[in-house]
Amino acid sequence: MRSTADNARPKVIVAEWQIDRHTDRTSLHLAEAELHIWLAHVPAFRGKEHALREALTQEEIERMERFYFAADRERFAVAHALVRSLCGRYEDMPVERVQIAADHRGKPELRTERRAGKLAFNLSHSGELVAAVFARRRSVGIDVEWIRDIPEWPQLAQQFHPVEQKLLHAAAAGKQQQMFFDCWARKEAFVKATGEGLSRPLDSFWIAEDGEQGIFRVNGEGAARNAWTILDFSAAAGYSAAIAFDQGEQQIHPVFLRV
Repeated sequence: MRSTADNARPKVIVAEWQIDRHTDRTSLHLAEAELHIWLAHVPAFRGKEHALREALTQEEIERMERFYFAADRERFAVAHALVRSLCGRYEDMPVERVQIAADHRGKPELRTERRAGKLAFNLSHSGELVAAVFARRRSVGIDVEWIRDIPEWPQLAQQFHPVEQKLLHAAAAGKQQQMFFDCWARKEAFVKATGEGLSRPLDSFWIAEDGEQGIFRVNGEGAARNAWTILDFSAAAGYSAAIAFDQGEQQIHPVFLRV
């Protein structure tokens, strides 16, 4: 793994949660200067449903079984097994002891007595891809969007801030739908990081590039420009993906790594 000499710069590390890792319980280290993104491709776990269910709570199993389509059940099992198993490894506890519950805004969080270096996470899934981000001592959000043909995207884009709508309509026709999904992923990552979700109107803020390729800032109502960082990242071909995190007590800039 490549490292950076400046410890004040958090490293964004991307790894794949592979089929042979779903029962791995060896501990994982997550430094406060790091953000870890884990990706899982749902088809790789087909035929392993029984093993995945072992990582789920009874309540999660009941929620999973309420889905009508098998694809939705598969995606749910992979997503929640990924989060629970990795929370256990980061906190060095058996997966059976991992307790996840919603906070006062409905955002899932790990329930633990630990205060120093508390673990935060966020989960997203779309199409056949599951993604989760983990951090310590900062709020995080993640969103992945399967890029597909949506003829009504111009109507959906009317939910965006006028600044973003103007940029979309000014783009070449062949790039507009890609830009729509990129914009949606960044905005979703931000409202998930804050815990507001879609209770915050998407036209109340806009996200703009900050002069450094791939780094974006939040502008608009109730958004301090330098308080949050939004980043695009490469998840998989045919997907838009972004993470958002708060700056904390000092201005920070991430460096992407891959393991």
